[in-house]
Order: sequence, then structure tokens, then C-alpha cells
Amino acid sequence: MLNEKRKLRIDEPFYFPNEISVPGVLKLLDTDKKIVIFYGWRDGGKSTSLAKILISKLLFDPHFRGVHVRKHYNEIATSTFQNLIDQVKWFGVNKYVNITKDHFQLTNALRTNNFLFGAGADNPDKIRSTQDLNVVWFEEFHDATQRDFESIMGTIREKKGFDTKFIATLNNDKVPVDGFLHNTFFKESSPIWNDIELVHVSWRDNPFIDHAATEKKLRLITLNNEDRFRILDSGGFIPESQGEYYTEFRDYNVVDHIELDPAYPLLVSFDFNYDPCSLVICQNVMRRGGGFHVVKELQAVGGTRPLVRELQAYLKHIDWNGTMKITGDASGHKHDTRSGAITDFQIIQSEMKIPTGWMNYQNKTNMALGMSRDLIDAGFYHQVIKISKKGCPGLINDIRIAKPANDGSFVKDRDTYKMDLLDAFRYAFHHEFKDIRDIDVKKSIYG
Repeated sequence: MLNEKRKLRIDEPFYFPNEISVPGVLKLLDTDKKIVIFYGWRDGGKSTSLAKILISKLLFDPHFRGVHVRKHYNEIATSTFQNLIDQVKWFGVNKYVNITKDHFQLTNALRTNNFLFGAGADNPDKIRSTQDLNVVWFEEFHDATQRDFESIMGTIREKKGFDTKFIATLNNDKVPVDGFLHNTFFKESSPIWNDIELVHVSWRDNPFIDHAATEKKLRLITLNNEDRFRILDSGGFIPESQGEYYTEFRDYNVVDHIELDPAYPLLVSFDFNYDPCSLVICQNVMRRGGGFHVVKELQAVGGTRPLVRELQAYLKHIDWNGTMKITGDASGHKHDTRSGAITDFQIIQSEMKIPTGWMNYQNKTNMALGMSRDLIDAGFYHQVIKISKKGCPGLINDIRIAKPANDGSFVKDRDTYKMDLLDAFRYAFHHEFKDIRDIDVKKSIYG
């Protein structure tokens, strides 16, 4: 927290820049480029520093209007919006900032024409109706496609003599070589190269973190691959393997059969579609010295209700009398024409007559694909993940044929690469493992 003796004045900043930001992000204050890209590996402090700078400009600039953007509108609440709220609290200026969930907006209480609001590349319309924008901040820009970039830039209303700055924060480990982002923003041959300011933000320059602990974590993420660590640490990019999406998946991750343990709850994870709707049944038995077991896959055509009936029949067949946890795609919290007046998760709870405590009603967003792949690859590498060959042939096939797409995700279509079972598996795994530190390392990568 800043020195409590300093008094807030609306016409005078009350901080020193190096108190609120890592050095690289401060370059935002003196560049005249139209597009500013802050990139680097994890823990550089890019997003936190930028949020603090934007909050200070919201408070002290005579005119400030900004928009914080994610690829999907439903990702904003728990990401950029929460980050901005956290920085308001950090500054201790809650009474000077009005916070409203409508449009994920923060407004200067004394200068009400100063505000920040949220938008998604899939829902950019409010940007079009807002004049005299100073800043558009696209967070997690590594998830963006060319269409997303065009969607946001195309809605900015430029007025003569007024310049709107486009700012993006991204992680270099999630940018595919020779994909849209790499070719457009990191190559001198790009047609917009002269409009771009590239700023590498390294965790090594972040004075607010434990450097030794961070380096240990980052080496763990790279599975102690020195070349990979060196490239990512320097802000470089790793060429994608065109043969495999999960590069650490091995035959030892597949076992002939897995017995369910009645002492542990089942984890049932759904991917909600109509043809097919999919689920996987798992158990996390790490506490007994086991691993994350994927036991059974089920699919049904017709949406959630037919699949729930398949699940009920299977549970009856195995005579399961234990507890369960239900999770799945965050889209299961939405009302849509497929599920009718109630959500998919509400259908599951109603049809199965299970307690609310068994339902995961907290997963409002899905984990970003880049981080998801890193964690799952670590689970494969450390032999935490075991998949039943008999119970999950479709999932095993999905994992084996998954190929990287140009935007860092994996190839999907409604033919060969449906990947519905793979998605259900990912949601299950991240219900239990949200950080690399959650994975029990069974074989040392240091010794």
C-alpha cells in the first residue's frame, strides 16, 4: 500500500511511477506509437502494472476514456475487471471510483466523463458508440485471431485530432511461430510495423516477486528443458510441433483398466453440444498416492438430457453409491435455445436429483488454452494422468490426433477433429489442477 500520509488530490498524482509498475510498462507513458504490445513470459507484472497505470489516469487525467477487452465477453468479470477492482483497492481510492457490473465499468466519481468499461471481441458494439477513447487494452491478446483484432479496431471511432492507442498484453509462450500474431506484430515485414511499439517485459525486471521461486516454477513448466527455458525467458517464440498438440503424452499414460475407489468421489465433466453431448468420468486419488484417473467416456445425441440418462444407466450398472462432483464447460451456465428456460447444469441437477454442493457452479470461465496445455502436458510427463484404454478409446484418440492450430488452440471441426471428449477431459483436469504447483511431481526433473 502507498504511504498513508499522502493525501489524495484529484488534480495531483499521489504516487511515484516505480511504485506501481514494472519498468517496461512505464514506456506506455512516453511512446507515440499507435499500437503498443507488452509481451513476455509469465510473472512479468504486465497486467497488474498496466491496470495500475490506467486507474491512475482514470483518476488524474483531465480526460480519460478507456476500454478493457478480452476475446470473449464472458471472460471479463473474473479477469480484467477483477484486476482493475483489485488495483482500486490497492490504491485505497474506493470512494473516488464508482464500480458497476453493467458493462464492467469503473467511473471517476468526481469526473464522471472519465471511465473504463469492458468489451469482448465477440461483443464490441459499445466501443462503437463511445467517442474520444484514449485507450483500448486487449488483455490475453495471445488468444486473439485476425478476426478478433479487426472486430475491435473496426469499432473504434477516430475523430480528427484525437488518437486512440491500442494496447495489448500477451505471453510469448502462447504465440505460435508464423501465426497471425507473430507475423503481424513481431516481423519487420508486417504492413503495420511502423505503427507498433514492442516492449519485452521480463519477470527478471519485476521487483515485486520472489525471483528464485519464480525461476524454479518456470523451469518446472518447461520440464527442465534448458533450450526452451532460454528462448522463452528472452522473449522468443517456440515453433509449434505440427504432429502433436500434447507433446508429453506417452503410452504409459494409458492403462488397460482402472478400478473405481468408493472412498473417493467421482468427478463427472461435461462438454455441452447437441451432436454429440459428451462427458468423462474421473477420480482424483492423489491423496492415496495414486493419480488423476480417467475411467469412462459417454456420449449421446440430443443434448444434455439424453446424456444424463446414459450416465444414470452407467452408475446403476456399476452400482455406484458414493458421492460425485459435476463440472464442465462454462457455457453450461448460460440459458440458450438448446437447453430452454434453464441452464445445462440446472438440467443435470434436476434430472439426477443431486445436492447443490455436488455441482460446480463457480466455473464461469474456461482456462486459457495455452495454460491448459502446459498443465496437462506436465500431468502426462509426471505420470499423474492415467486413462483407461477400455473405458476411454475416443478420448485417447482425440489426444493422439490433436494438432495445433495457428492461433495456439487445437484444430477443431465437426468431422475428424470434433474434440468433444478432449474438451470434457480438460474441464475435469482443471477442476482439480489449476496451477503447476498442484501437480504432484512423481519423478524429479531436477535430479
